[in-house]
Amino acid sequence: MIKKHPYLTELVVFFVALAIAVASFYSAVRYKNVGSGGGMDNFYAAKVPIDVIIYGSSHAACTVNNGLLWEENGIASYTLSAGGQQVDGTYYFIQESIANNKPKVALVETYLFGRSEFALDAVYRSSLTSKFSTRFVSYVFELARNFGIGREQVEELLFRLPIVHSRYRELTRSDFINEEPYIRGYRGDDTVFPVEVPVMTTERAELSDYDLGYIDRIIKTCKDNGVSLVFFNAPCTMDEENMARQNSVRDYVEEQGYPYLAFNHEYEKYGIDFENDLRDTDHLNDVGSNKVTAALRDYIVENFDIPDRRSQEGYENWDLQVKYLADRGDMYRLRQITETSDYLDAVSEYGDRYTTIVVLDGNYDALGEGTFADELAPLGIDDAAYERGGAFVVENGQVVASSDNKDVYALHMDMGERAELNIYKTAKDEFCHTILADRDYSSGVNGLTVIVYDKSLRRGIDGIYTDVYLGTQAEHVSFDE
Repeated sequence: MIKKHPYLTELVVFFVALAIAVASFYSAVRYKNVGSGGGMDNFYAAKVPIDVIIYGSSHAACTVNNGLLWEENGIASYTLSAGGQQVDGTYYFIQESIANNKPKVALVETYLFGRSEFALDAVYRSSLTSKFSTRFVSYVFELARNFGIGREQVEELLFRLPIVHSRYRELTRSDFINEEPYIRGYRGDDTVFPVEVPVMTTERAELSDYDLGYIDRIIKTCKDNGVSLVFFNAPCTMDEENMARQNSVRDYVEEQGYPYLAFNHEYEKYGIDFENDLRDTDHLNDVGSNKVTAALRDYIVENFDIPDRRSQEGYENWDLQVKYLADRGDMYRLRQITETSDYLDAVSEYGDRYTTIVVLDGNYDALGEGTFADELAPLGIDDAAYERGGAFVVENGQVVASSDNKDVYALHMDMGERAELNIYKTAKDEFCHTILADRDYSSGVNGLTVIVYDKSLRRGIDGIYTDVYLGTQAEHVSFDE
């Protein structure tokens, strides 16, 4: 008869608890920065079919507006890319996505094709954010074989140790809570950065067997799995050497019988204006992105049978991506406003889109009685409330919560899942404390504080504070982006 160990149950419970604790710890401190795109976490979380996936470097994420594809045609797309990602990382991402959520169409951006070299940060972005799998192990060993990576570094990658040790002191709320589960890839930018038109050349650069081999593997993997494949490049400033490399990539892809949409080569055809359509030397702004996305959309609609998913259950995050991009558009507009009265006028025009938090603190009327009263009235803060001062929460043009006075109070409000608003002032405080979603937005000034918040996305849009002792200028609150 086999005797049962007297502490077997306790040991099993201990090791299970240890495994859970280690997994939770790693989940918090692991390398999360992919540099661009929607990220692996949001991709894995999608429980509905993703019909179009965009792969590549940061050029992929900054070029294709997923919100535009969804809003106008109901195309469920996702950008699975990483900053600095080269052809081997793109191949790995394609493998990983096909194994987890196979698309109907793969759009592959080629900026770094033909430029393969070992870049550790790019490898981290391409490998340490995905699930552990045989594909991951194979990718690491291929990197080691192709670039001569040492055993110690291979072991670190396999055991996922490169977590940047300084992060123990730098952990934030976002390391424990996914605050942007709706991001499908594109984030947008309204910056205008004039750049030189790319150098056009008929020269061709020699592509290495390494790069050609991975392009072949991308083609074969998509073909074997019934995924339609389209290659493209994004408009950016480019010298003769880089253009010659893109020429060769385009030649090779087309020789294999696959389409290549050359937005950089044929920028005039697509209406790209290098004076106005880029945010920096390498990436498009919203105007440029929308031009390229519209062309890609037209190509997809004309050549592939992609369903309109807008009315289907499970695609709520695509709706929220559109909302996020609209919010950012409002943020860009608000950030351009420098006068507080103009800012309040703009906020009141948004109506039911946002929750607005207003704090009248300290000697807020130092510039004269009712300095901001007229501008606050459309937000539902009448003369009596203005005179009383303190904190106000406004929705749909009405005050839904407020403090009893301006001297001592505590105002608490639920702002949606995992987000709370706490504004309080004790008898010892000269100014109130404003805490929103665990972040401190206390201004500590005599005057006015305004925070514009989207409860549906649980994110701050913009905010200002005005120190009336310095005038009526709006100083913008810094929100994490």
